[in-house]
Amino acid sequence: MENSLIILLLCIVQTIIYEKSNKISSYLSLYDLPDYERKIHTTPVSSIGGIPFFLFTFFILYNFKNDLDFNTINIIGLFIIFFGSFILGFLDDIFNLSSLSRIVFSLLIFFIGVFFCEYLIISNLYFETININLDITNYAIPFTVLCFLVCQNALNMFDGINGASGFFATFVIIVLTFFSNGSDYQFVIISILPTLFIFLYFNCQGKIFLGNNGTYIYSSIIAALIILIYKDISQTLNILSVELIFFILIVPGLDMVRLFLVRIYNEKNPFTADKNHLHHILLENYGLKNTQIILIVIFLSQLLFLLININVNLLLFLYSFLYLLII
Repeated sequence: MENSLIILLLCIVQTIIYEKSNKISSYLSLYDLPDYERKIHTTPVSSIGGIPFFLFTFFILYNFKNDLDFNTINIIGLFIIFFGSFILGFLDDIFNLSSLSRIVFSLLIFFIGVFFCEYLIISNLYFETININLDITNYAIPFTVLCFLVCQNALNMFDGINGASGFFATFVIIVLTFFSNGSDYQFVIISILPTLFIFLYFNCQGKIFLGNNGTYIYSSIIAALIILIYKDISQTLNILSVELIFFILIVPGLDMVRLFLVRIYNEKNPFTADKNHLHHILLENYGLKNTQIILIVIFLSQLLFLLININVNLLLFLYSFLYLLII
């Protein structure tokens, strides 16, 4: 009952924040301004979408501390990741930090957070296709930090049209809810959905953007929950494998890899923003609308999720081939 009241209060606060987004953005100087080159929108839009997600992390920490017996050190580690990611994104929105600065500070935030929170450290990898568990204890912390960084960059690059991040995050949360059945984390995962639904309501109307503050904090939440569920369930029941996690995030993940390769090939900084993202290509080359693009992305993600048990290696090859043909 107490947790439900907290979630309800957070939803009310989120709605108020989004309703007053223009005033808040004006005060904080947090607007996503059109540049008529790379960005699609033509008017300034409030980019304070991450504030409610940051507030939600306090509920996560409260729940982990009281219901899951996380000790103080573990809570501090999670807080460092959530708070550090949000502040870094906030500063990036205001000052447009260089890609090097973002990477260095992100690595520092993730390293310190993971160092303090033992629950986040990935020391074993279960591969379903070859049915082995790979011990990576000696590289556990660097590998975990890399996972957070990859998730952050992939989801940040994927956030380019209204509804894309919100609907994809909803898909990921629903999948995690399915796999967390019987896990202590399931209630926290389900609790995120109201926050996502409220964001989608305002975002699809073009009234609010996540901003970097939003993509950084929400990607950190997603990465943390995936790791916690993976460690809690897969290493005992072998339900959630490395391949399955890869397929859950394959759409933004492959798009990120493709962008990096294309930019490097063209002798550009791989982190330099451009209009070569998947959503830009579908918008301009195929004339699709936002809704159609979102449906395609979610359909591909769900298709992979449903078919993964057929043949993981074959499915990966076919999907990668089809993806390259589309591009």
